[in-house]
Amino acid sequence: ATQYGQYLLVDNGFFFPEAENWEQNAWFMMDAMKLLHTDAVNVSEKELRFGRSFLLANWKRSKLPLVSANLWDKTTKKTLVDPWLLVKKGTVTVGVFGLTSDNVDLGVSRDSLAVEDPAAAAQRTIATLRKKGAQVVVLFLSDRPASGMVLGTIEGLLSWRRTAAPAFAERMQPVLLETIA
Repeated sequence: ATQYGQYLLVDNGFFFPEAENWEQNAWFMMDAMKLLHTDAVNVSEKELRFGRSFLLANWKRSKLPLVSANLWDKTTKKTLVDPWLLVKKGTVTVGVFGLTSDNVDLGVSRDSLAVEDPAAAAQRTIATLRKKGAQVVVLFLSDRPASGMVLGTIEGLLSWRRTAAPAFAERMQPVLLETIA
């Protein structure tokens, strides 16, 4: 990947295993994505299945670049992980942020976390990243096909579903990478 100056490797989340007894595979997936030099990884409800503390401990240990602009820690009143990241690729600065659907089951984390409306978080974060001169990529995992329509009301936001993103040097509009679960 390093030979391609404008190659951006992102993950939309939903990478933790579903089986309760596979908790050890969760940290393994985080380490594997770090070894692949993944530029940004969205946090979905699946990454919360073993609890907030488990995710945060493995985030700290692995240093995987997790993002979520609308997943809030009720105790600290801050986003659980970095809301966005600026990544320099060739001559392009890319701002990447993640969103979680606002109707997810937070499981064991429901008492400590809150999910903000994705459209409100997207508008705020896109404005911040545009002020920094970044091309914008949104990672959004949703269980509702209508979510793309809600975010589609944000000026200049393009949507690609289950496809690879275009070359960012050729795009001047923000890009939404959305997966419908």
